[in-house]
Amino acid sequence: MTIDNNLRRKFVKHVYKKLKERLSGSGCDRVYGDKPQIKFFVGSLCSQDPKSSLGSIRTKVAPVRMGVEFLLNKDDVANATLKIKPKASVFFKVIPDYEEQLEAAVKKSKLSREEFIKEVEKQKKLAEEGKEDINLGIKPLTVFKKHKIKDALLTCKISEVVEKDFEGEFELPGVKELVEDAHNAYKSEERLYRPKKRKKDEMESKIPLSVLSSEEDYYKFMSEWGEKDVYPSWDFKVVVKTTEFNDSQIKVSVLFENTCVAKENDHIDNFLFDTHLDVEVEGADIQNFIIDYLNDHYKYNGDMGASGINCEAKRTGNKIVTEHMPFFEQLRLKTNDRLKAKFEDLASDRAVEVLEKIAKEMRRYLEEEYKRFGKEAVFKSEIGKKRFEEDMNAFEDEIKRFEYGIEILKKYPLAMKAFKKMNLSFLNSSKSKASDKKYDSWRIFQIIFIVMNVPDVVSTEYPEVKSNFERVEVLYFPTGGGKTETYLGLAIFTLFFDRLRGKKFGVSVMTKFPLRLLSLQQIQRIANILAQAELIRREDPETNSEGSEEFSLGYFVGDRNTPNKLMSKGTIFGGQDKDLLTPIVTERNQILKGELKLDDENLEGRKYLIISKCPFCGSKEIMIDADVEKIRLMHRCMNKECQEDVLPIYVSDMEIYRYLPSFIISTLDKIAICGLQKNFRNLFGQVTHKCPLHGYSNSSECTEKWLCKADKEKFEKVTPYDPVPTLQIQDEMHLVRESLGTFNSHYESFLEHYEKMLTKGKRSMKILTATATISEYKMQTDHLYAKDACQYPSQGPKISESFYASVDNDDLNRLIIGITPHFKTMIFSVLDVIETYHELIQRWHSNPQELIAELGVEVTNEEIKEMLKDYMIKLSYHLAKSDGDSISNSIRTMTNRSLREKGIPEIKQSPLTGDVSFNDVRIVLDKIENPKTEEDMVDLIIATSMISHGVDIDALNFMVFMGMPHNTAEYIQASSRVGRKYPGIAIVIFNPTRERDQSYFKFFTKFHEYKDLLVEAVPINRWAKFSINRTVPGIFSASVLNYFDAIASPQLKGKSLNMSKVFEKAIDEGIINEEEIKQFLLESYKVNKDTIGFGFDKVIEDKTETYIHEITQTLGNEFITRPMSDKPMTSLRDVDTLIDINLSPDGMMILKNIKASRTPVFDEEENEEDE
Repeated sequence: MTIDNNLRRKFVKHVYKKLKERLSGSGCDRVYGDKPQIKFFVGSLCSQDPKSSLGSIRTKVAPVRMGVEFLLNKDDVANATLKIKPKASVFFKVIPDYEEQLEAAVKKSKLSREEFIKEVEKQKKLAEEGKEDINLGIKPLTVFKKHKIKDALLTCKISEVVEKDFEGEFELPGVKELVEDAHNAYKSEERLYRPKKRKKDEMESKIPLSVLSSEEDYYKFMSEWGEKDVYPSWDFKVVVKTTEFNDSQIKVSVLFENTCVAKENDHIDNFLFDTHLDVEVEGADIQNFIIDYLNDHYKYNGDMGASGINCEAKRTGNKIVTEHMPFFEQLRLKTNDRLKAKFEDLASDRAVEVLEKIAKEMRRYLEEEYKRFGKEAVFKSEIGKKRFEEDMNAFEDEIKRFEYGIEILKKYPLAMKAFKKMNLSFLNSSKSKASDKKYDSWRIFQIIFIVMNVPDVVSTEYPEVKSNFERVEVLYFPTGGGKTETYLGLAIFTLFFDRLRGKKFGVSVMTKFPLRLLSLQQIQRIANILAQAELIRREDPETNSEGSEEFSLGYFVGDRNTPNKLMSKGTIFGGQDKDLLTPIVTERNQILKGELKLDDENLEGRKYLIISKCPFCGSKEIMIDADVEKIRLMHRCMNKECQEDVLPIYVSDMEIYRYLPSFIISTLDKIAICGLQKNFRNLFGQVTHKCPLHGYSNSSECTEKWLCKADKEKFEKVTPYDPVPTLQIQDEMHLVRESLGTFNSHYESFLEHYEKMLTKGKRSMKILTATATISEYKMQTDHLYAKDACQYPSQGPKISESFYASVDNDDLNRLIIGITPHFKTMIFSVLDVIETYHELIQRWHSNPQELIAELGVEVTNEEIKEMLKDYMIKLSYHLAKSDGDSISNSIRTMTNRSLREKGIPEIKQSPLTGDVSFNDVRIVLDKIENPKTEEDMVDLIIATSMISHGVDIDALNFMVFMGMPHNTAEYIQASSRVGRKYPGIAIVIFNPTRERDQSYFKFFTKFHEYKDLLVEAVPINRWAKFSINRTVPGIFSASVLNYFDAIASPQLKGKSLNMSKVFEKAIDEGIINEEEIKQFLLESYKVNKDTIGFGFDKVIEDKTETYIHEITQTLGNEFITRPMSDKPMTSLRDVDTLIDINLSPDGMMILKNIKASRTPVFDEEENEEDE
């Protein structure tokens, strides 16, 4: 038998079984060390404590009852009978067996068993002489023995319960026998532990070593142990309740309750463990609870068989069983592979034939599946029927757009040529040594999307082509489905089309990610395909004509991750010089001499490394190098067989402004820099000259004018072809929300207006967005871009199937497990799960035959060990960084100590949270994917929401949530980090004190069946009342620096409006005027008298007047933002005014790791080059 996903599915279910046995106590007969109530937190029922000060909180964290609820018709009450089987276990303290006590004593002594036995024999001889060393005595091992309460079938007629108005309550009398059974087991135990009374001399509470010389001596000694009797107070009941549910139905509740009220002590455990209820109804049919909300969603079944109380209830027919550790098998969604769209075919003359075959199949699916479903389906509401018709119409629209895309490819040779080169790029990339994933074809939804959008790209050159340029494309597909490759395909098509039509340089595609980790993870994938496209570009004279620049990649993310500037002459302005390059040059020389290692993570240059291997040759020998004269920070491939040397990658802001990479990757926040940087306009083709050393400039002076030594006679005048980029791609659109989304919406509409002004109203960038979780997308795109939107792909008529993809019933994606801890804190529950899982994996890895036997499969030890490699790493997910810190500290101080004592390797952990540096994130990800040694391996990643997007690692297949994430989208995204390639395990430790968590636990299976439907709408409001006060300073300065400066500069003899005196001169001489700026801002915000944002116009007019007055009235000659009373945002997350925080001495003790600090309003250095 080979290790396939069927075996892995069997394995993850086995892991579930083992975890459940350990966490509930079902898998053991004896407990050592701690009381069972401390060890077992799944399915236990606590004893009652009416004096507890916690009140209702205690009933949540320490529940005393569990049960089920279901519905019956009132007409069936007379005939309905319940058959109830309660199940539970109790534990009581016993004298340890001889071997148990001997093993514990050996372990405590830290001697070998042989050495310890010798010491025992020695002490026995001394005891016979009355000279035994009593100080060597040992305390008895704490042992609790389990007793399963006997099986019983209890019956109850509903008619005997129901009283007036269908209300009623009945306690089943047969339960008393079960209580007696537990007590009888305790009384009949031969080796019951009897504690000693408190002794002044501690030695009297210890076992002398000499008695361990034989079983006879030991049991004789222990038979006389103890001086007082203790008795458990076990008591429980099963109650049936009825209440009226509606006019025709009653609700029946069956409750299993621990009624023990007693004071706990070290020798008694009054909890019930591993509790269950099996309920069967005879003489009536159980009726479903109906979730009315789902009636309007025609694909979803709103029926729910039963409901659980402190558990989940699962119903089959008329039988209900309870489950304290419910699980959901999420099956893998697989794309339609019936049709093939091979790169090789689409890069050839067979392209149209392949595409038309797909279109024909789409038409067939429309007729045979959608229309047949519409005729046969029984809709529960008119809204449901309307939704079906909308889905069908959306699919038909996709067919028409796809067919039109084929028509455009056939009609325009440049489009077809770009299309073939795009496919050839992906074909070569899949064969490249740099690529980890080998594939030879598109998924059907990918190629259809690309062809659907071909007309929009082509319309930039051929205006007669009908396009949907003003409509936002929302690419919606589950995580791991291939969204990135989809928009990359269209991006590569765009790059080739731009070169073929004459755009020889400049930015063609801009991609934005809400989180830096997202962009970091995607860089290598984008770089790999871009490298292959570049090799193809070079081969064709049409795309490699004189002046045609290479396809390059820009990483535009900001100073925290990559530098804004590499060098500067700050001393000119009374500041300090900046030089990040010389130390890197020194390192390079030392590396070449063999004095330093290329992969030493402590190197200064390594912090700027953004790829792990050369995208051309696949070598990991990448060195960060520098060129001081050209002010370049370079990724250099050191593989002698690679032809590339310096890779076409730019990582600093100034390099990106100067070299205009064809494909830019940025974080969402970076857009705010347009209000502080006049060179931002370079990205939109607003360049006029090119320096032979330092690239493009928007004036006759070099962008690095303070450092440039180039001969100005060699400056080249340039005229960009269609300067505005074609595509803007927004990945993970659902994260563009709340204040971040609101602020971004203002900057987005500013950019759109700016782009249309540059193209004289022809166009702005075509916007593509991608997400795996979505709800009310039209509302979000309307607020974010003030544009209409189209979701792709359309949804099929069945929940598990569409034209594009279907669920594979034989392939498990991930096993999702729910746990609500009883009488245990969240943190200790998470720690127990992590430690238990770690022990299991390490034990099986050390002894694979054990796992092979347990699974009952025929595989080799090596194959099992190879499979276990994919389950070694644990991911702990936390809603707050402080929770992660607590887990980290506890792992280090408690869990690892426990593992050491058991002889199990310790857990090596790494954090992936928001405060981890860019370089450290890269190092952690590299250790996960490519550990160099066993010591390098990471066992546990402690993460926050930072990891919930963009981490696509096959080796992540086990995770634990410490609480349910704040929204469904985050949960879906985070849980999809596991099970990318192999069946994964995700465990949710629900917070028992949060009603929301408990609701998810109660309806665990139903929630996971329909979680995509339950994704909350993204909270975003473009017109939030005070939002404009935060964005208008930046958009005002962005308009001046990037639009009006380009207009005014020629009339000001090349001087820039970025300085206050020049701005004042331009105003005074009428080169620019207040009304023009006001109008530009009004249109940037899309404000008119009829919109909901009518209040914005007054703010814009007032603020514009204020800022112009402040700039023109300042005495010195300053950068224009400095006199402004409101400062431009430096980041879209720059929400609150920063203040100093001073802590009291007590506060310092509590928060000793937090330092009060003040962050400057903006980065002075960022603006120095403009002064």
